Amino acid sequence: MTTDINELAKRAFETNEANGYNDYKRELVENGKKSAVKHLGNKGLITVSEETEAQDELRAGHEPYEIYFSGDMKPEGYMVEKVDTIIRVLGDLSEIFDAHPDELEGWDIGKLIKLKMDYNARRKDTATSGVKAF
Repeated sequence: MTTDINELAKRAFETNEANGYNDYKRELVENGKKSAVKHLGNKGLITVSEETEAQDELRAGHEPYEIYFSGDMKPEGYMVEKVDTIIRVLGDLSEIFDAHPDELEGWDIGKLIKLKMDYNARRKDTATSGVKAF
């Protein structure tokens, strides 16, 4: 199996599509931009819930590096839930790429990640960001 970020995003999109979670394009066509944006906002809340589940793993006393399996062999743990967050984000971004191929021509998720990481590396406020306040 590939570990290429764009291929993983494609797989997240396809899984979401098969399960009926990709409604952004349909909402855009049938109900307009406002409805499509609301759809993305609602999906974003699912991403927040994944972050909450990651925190719950720590609150339950699990180590951050601990990976374990529930009765149905579902992978569990802080890192697993963080990965779930990434999968949700990749699916959401892929849904936007699918709906706007002309507007996003020449871009892919890997390029966007590199662009933002490069910017973050040179930001003057990175050293004083909110993370440092914790």
